[in-house]
Amino acid sequence: MPKKKKIFISVIGMGYVGLPLANQLSKHFKTIGYDINKNKILKLKKGLDETGELKKISKKLKLTSKFEDLIKTNIFIVCLPTPVNKHKKPDLKILKNSLSKISKIFKQDDTLIIESTFYPGATEILVNKYLGKKFNRLNFGYSPERINPGDKINTISKITKVISANNNKTLSLMRTIYGSINNNKIFSAKNIKVAEAAKLIENVQRDLNIGLINELTKIFSILNISIHDVLEASSTKWNFLKFKPGLVGGHCIGIDPYYLKFICDKINFKPNVFMSARNTNESMISYYSEKILKYLDQKYKILYLGVAFKENTGDLRNSKYFDLFKNLSKSYSVDYYDPLIKDAKFKNDYVTISRKKPYDVVILAVPHNKIVKFLRNNIRSILKKGGIFIDLNNNFKNINKNSYNYITL
Repeated sequence: MPKKKKIFISVIGMGYVGLPLANQLSKHFKTIGYDINKNKILKLKKGLDETGELKKISKKLKLTSKFEDLIKTNIFIVCLPTPVNKHKKPDLKILKNSLSKISKIFKQDDTLIIESTFYPGATEILVNKYLGKKFNRLNFGYSPERINPGDKINTISKITKVISANNNKTLSLMRTIYGSINNNKIFSAKNIKVAEAAKLIENVQRDLNIGLINELTKIFSILNISIHDVLEASSTKWNFLKFKPGLVGGHCIGIDPYYLKFICDKINFKPNVFMSARNTNESMISYYSEKILKYLDQKYKILYLGVAFKENTGDLRNSKYFDLFKNLSKSYSVDYYDPLIKDAKFKNDYVTISRKKPYDVVILAVPHNKIVKFLRNNIRSILKKGGIFIDLNNNFKNINKNSYNYITL
């Protein structure tokens, strides 16, 4: 294992996972943050993090979009997205392309660590495919990312990091690297497959729990019972888990069950429980669309608030709230506003408020803190008196509703 002062790390992928990691590591080790997106690197060099995860980027962190700048590094940490394709099958093209590039500059005693999410066994398969033919021995590990976009409490310096490796030397090195940024809150998994599986079920479990609540939402709706009233009553019991209904998208919870399903297909096991929840969650776009359409009219002026995949992030990847907006827009003219969206393709100007022509319907989809504050200050000016306020998930329940019709789904 190289001495601490000789550790030179490259973190590949400057997204929600890689950027906070590289930023923290640069305070303890020589570190380069790499991303193929030149524009993103230019903005980061100016101190602008469009993910909103970092308030300040360390001056010690070197940033580059030139892969050749990584040649002298000896630790490669890969933090790249692993989405699914249109058939809901694992799409590892981005990761494979990166490993192919790494293989050209990787040296015998270098170490490769992968943080991307996939199915058990994938790390060993990929490393052997891209590096195994070139070296007679390899040092590699897997440490599942645990970044929760928009979460300012459970940050990378406060969470326990799971590590695993193909040998004790690499495991010790990983303990040194990751332990330096979180006060040594490290858990060593029994092996790499265990670490890979642990990451999957963390998100599959959440998908399952939300799927149950979504199904109960449908049942109680038929019985004319509010799921929110039921949850409020049930949560008075000390061991009740208060999950909320809603749309489950994004690049983790809405994706990882398909990776588990993929490996189930490989071993000829038919999953019944977690895929039932996944299918229920996928069906919620249609459920909410049908509910909302009952309150709309062609003559109405409609405002839809929030299109990111979850609150307090500007990420549109696999956003079911954006899909819901598009569904509604097929039948009605709908304005939308999301102050956190930075993607130029979807960038919308701040909604111009006209006191003479307020909206007939306001739909609160994603309760970003900025949107909630915006509503608190402007609800009476943007929604006509007697208008309809549709709150997808009971997020605005404590506001005075005397001047409009409040509906929660």
